[in-house]
Amino acid sequence: MSTDRPLVLVDGDPLAYKYGSLADPALAEYQASLLIGQLQSQGEVRVFLTSPSSVKGYRYHIAKTAPYQGNRSDSKGTFPCKGRVRAYLKSLPGTQETSLLEADDLLAQASREAPGSLIYSPDKDMMGLAGGFLRLENPLMEPTWVAPEASWWDPERKNYWGWRQPLYQILTGDRADNIKPILPSLKPKQAREILDASGSRQEALQAVMDLLLRSGAQPERIVEQTALVALSGAPNPAKRVGEFWGRLTGQPLIPTMQVLSNTWRTSWLQSS
Repeated sequence: MSTDRPLVLVDGDPLAYKYGSLADPALAEYQASLLIGQLQSQGEVRVFLTSPSSVKGYRYHIAKTAPYQGNRSDSKGTFPCKGRVRAYLKSLPGTQETSLLEADDLLAQASREAPGSLIYSPDKDMMGLAGGFLRLENPLMEPTWVAPEASWWDPERKNYWGWRQPLYQILTGDRADNIKPILPSLKPKQAREILDASGSRQEALQAVMDLLLRSGAQPERIVEQTALVALSGAPNPAKRVGEFWGRLTGQPLIPTMQVLSNTWRTSWLQSS
């Protein structure tokens, strides 16, 4: 890889649906190739895809509170050229496909292994990563840069950029993936107030844990939620939880989370 060209990490699943909705296979592939050409002018492109066989990937099996839904479904539209577009994306050098995880997980892992990478994805889950986010409407424009220690609220996308984003999801859930809030009575505005009042990752972690435990949230529920929202290359749920909290704090699991993770892992193994 050239040392002066950044990686451009591309979430391929939305592209397969976007261009796969066109009626003409040749046009669908051509439109996808135009976008890839723009992205290749920005750096070395790596595309990440979720295999069609992953409809029962690990998240479907660890979601005990409510069935994991995912936010891509052929039932939500007609995509006659999706297979053609996927085949084109898979033919590109460096494309990776996963069946146990999701494309988001592979992309997140790649972004951590190559700091300073550019990211192209419409998925709000990606906003918790550090890197340069290319504009969806025009990837040739200056990207939105998110530093590892930065985090702020985006009123237009109604989500956080940076490290507060996954904590916000833990508290509020993710309607697109049918991940329910841990505390149904906690409104998004209240979750924001808690996170905004925390000046550091460690303070935010402690504030979230104190709130959840004080409110009577079950240990299994807390760790289930963490494993569902965390973007990680580790399919083992307990390991995903450990990686998530370790990245957030820069330290091993705090004792409270270690106990929760061990407790939840035991109950998950028994019920799976």
